[in-house]
Amino acid sequence: MKIKSKILTLALLGILGAVTFAAKPAKADILPLPTANLSNRSVWITVYSLVTHQQLDWGCLPAQSQRTWWSGNYVVLVPYYVRGEVKENADCSGRTIGDNGTQIQLPSYAWIDQSFNWHTTPTPPMSHDADPQYMDAE
Repeated sequence: MKIKSKILTLALLGILGAVTFAAKPAKADILPLPTANLSNRSVWITVYSLVTHQQLDWGCLPAQSQRTWWSGNYVVLVPYYVRGEVKENADCSGRTIGDNGTQIQLPSYAWIDQSFNWHTTPTPPMSHDADPQYMDAE
Protein backbone atom coordinates (compact mmCIF):
# COMPACT_ATOMS: atom_id res chain seq x y z
CA MET A 1 0.00 0.00 0.00
CA LYS A 2 2.86 2.40 0.79
CA ILE A 3 4.39 1.78 -2.63
CA LYS A 4 1.12 2.62 -4.41
CA SER A 5 0.82 5.79 -2.32
CA LYS A 6 4.35 6.87 -3.24
CA ILE A 7 3.78 6.13 -6.93
CA LEU A 8 0.52 8.09 -6.86
CA THR A 9 2.24 11.02 -5.10
CA LEU A 10 5.08 11.06 -7.64
CA ALA A 11 2.60 10.89 -10.52
CA LEU A 12 0.62 13.83 -9.12
CA LEU A 13 3.80 15.84 -8.61
CA GLY A 14 4.81 15.10 -12.20
CA ILE A 15 1.44 16.24 -13.52
CA LEU A 16 1.55 19.38 -11.38
CA GLY A 17 5.05 20.14 -12.63
CA ALA A 18 3.99 19.64 -16.25
CA VAL A 19 1.00 21.96 -15.83
CA THR A 20 3.14 24.61 -14.11
CA PHE A 21 5.78 24.42 -16.84
CA ALA A 22 3.17 24.62 -19.59
CA ALA A 23 1.55 27.69 -18.00
CA LYS A 24 4.74 29.76 -18.22
CA PRO A 25 5.56 31.52 -21.48
CA ALA A 26 8.59 30.37 -23.41
CA LYS A 27 11.80 32.26 -22.63
CA ALA A 28 11.81 33.64 -26.17
CA ASP A 29 8.54 35.47 -25.39
CA ILE A 30 9.96 37.20 -22.29
CA LEU A 31 11.63 40.56 -22.93
CA PRO A 32 12.85 43.42 -20.77
CA LEU A 33 10.62 46.46 -20.57
CA PRO A 34 12.79 49.39 -21.72
CA THR A 35 12.33 52.95 -20.46
CA ALA A 36 14.16 56.21 -21.05
CA ASN A 37 14.08 59.52 -19.26
CA LEU A 38 14.96 62.41 -21.58
CA SER A 39 14.00 65.03 -19.01
CA ASN A 40 16.26 66.92 -16.62
CA ARG A 41 14.50 65.48 -13.54
CA SER A 42 14.59 62.05 -11.94
CA VAL A 43 11.48 59.90 -12.33
CA TRP A 44 10.25 57.18 -9.96
CA ILE A 45 8.96 54.39 -12.21
CA THR A 46 6.31 51.85 -11.26
CA VAL A 47 5.31 49.17 -13.78
CA TYR A 48 1.87 47.58 -13.42
CA SER A 49 0.18 44.65 -15.09
CA LEU A 50 -3.01 45.83 -16.77
CA VAL A 51 -4.43 42.33 -16.48
CA THR A 52 -3.86 41.68 -12.75
CA HIS A 53 -3.22 45.29 -11.58
CA GLN A 54 -0.10 44.15 -9.72
CA GLN A 55 3.04 46.21 -9.26
CA LEU A 56 5.71 44.33 -11.22
CA ASP A 57 8.73 46.66 -11.02
CA TRP A 58 9.70 49.97 -9.46
CA GLY A 59 12.73 52.16 -9.02
CA CYS A 60 14.45 55.41 -9.82
CA LEU A 61 15.19 56.48 -13.38
CA PRO A 62 17.69 59.36 -13.15
CA ALA A 63 17.57 62.32 -15.52
CA GLN A 64 18.91 61.66 -19.03
CA SER A 65 19.15 57.89 -18.51
CA GLN A 66 17.75 54.58 -19.70
CA ARG A 67 16.82 51.44 -17.80
CA THR A 68 15.35 48.06 -18.65
CA TRP A 69 13.00 46.31 -16.22
CA TRP A 70 13.11 42.51 -15.88
CA SER A 71 11.31 41.56 -12.66
CA GLY A 72 7.88 41.39 -14.22
CA ASN A 73 8.87 38.67 -16.75
CA TYR A 74 7.33 40.84 -19.45
CA VAL A 75 5.65 39.00 -22.30
CA VAL A 76 5.30 40.18 -25.90
CA LEU A 77 1.93 41.79 -26.77
CA VAL A 78 0.65 41.81 -23.17
CA PRO A 79 -0.36 45.32 -22.03
CA TYR A 80 1.49 46.98 -19.15
CA TYR A 81 1.22 50.41 -17.57
CA VAL A 82 4.34 52.48 -16.85
CA ARG A 83 3.74 55.22 -14.27
CA GLY A 84 6.27 57.99 -13.80
CA GLU A 85 6.41 60.30 -10.80
CA VAL A 86 8.71 63.20 -11.66
CA LYS A 87 10.71 64.01 -8.52
CA GLU A 88 12.31 67.11 -7.10
CA ASN A 89 15.75 65.60 -6.35
CA ALA A 90 18.21 63.60 -8.47
CA ASP A 91 17.85 60.48 -6.28
CA CYS A 92 14.03 60.40 -6.71
CA SER A 93 13.48 61.87 -3.27
CA GLY A 94 11.57 65.04 -2.47
CA ARG A 95 8.19 66.20 -3.61
CA THR A 96 6.44 64.91 -6.72
CA ILE A 97 6.41 67.49 -9.52
CA GLY A 98 4.41 65.48 -12.05
CA ASP A 99 2.64 62.12 -12.17
CA ASN A 100 1.45 60.39 -15.32
CA GLY A 101 2.08 57.30 -17.40
CA THR A 102 1.51 55.31 -20.53
CA GLN A 103 0.33 51.91 -21.64
CA ILE A 104 2.91 49.77 -23.41
CA GLN A 105 3.03 46.45 -25.23
CA LEU A 106 6.35 44.84 -26.03
CA PRO A 107 8.26 45.11 -28.20
CA SER A 108 8.09 48.88 -27.65
CA TYR A 109 9.99 51.55 -25.79
CA ALA A 110 8.43 53.85 -23.13
CA TRP A 111 10.05 57.24 -22.65
CA ILE A 112 9.38 60.60 -21.04
CA ASP A 113 10.26 63.93 -22.67
CA GLN A 114 11.34 67.32 -21.26
CA SER A 115 7.70 68.29 -20.69
CA PHE A 116 7.16 65.07 -18.68
CA ASN A 117 4.90 63.54 -21.34
CA TRP A 118 5.13 59.81 -22.03
CA HIS A 119 5.59 58.25 -25.45
CA THR A 120 5.85 54.72 -26.77
CA THR A 121 7.82 53.97 -29.90
CA PRO A 122 9.13 50.81 -31.53
CA THR A 123 12.71 52.06 -31.20
CA PRO A 124 14.65 53.98 -28.53
CA PRO A 125 14.21 57.75 -28.63
CA MET A 126 16.89 60.02 -30.04
CA SER A 127 18.32 62.89 -27.99
CA HIS A 128 16.50 65.49 -30.13
CA ASP A 129 13.20 63.83 -29.16
CA ALA A 130 13.52 65.56 -25.78
CA ASP A 131 13.39 68.99 -27.40
CA PRO A 132 9.77 70.17 -27.86
CA GLN A 133 10.63 72.02 -31.09
CA TYR A 134 11.28 68.64 -32.76
CA MET A 135 8.25 66.85 -31.30
CA ASP A 136 5.55 65.74 -33.72
CA ALA A 137 1.96 66.31 -32.64
CA GLU A 138 0.58 63.04 -31.30
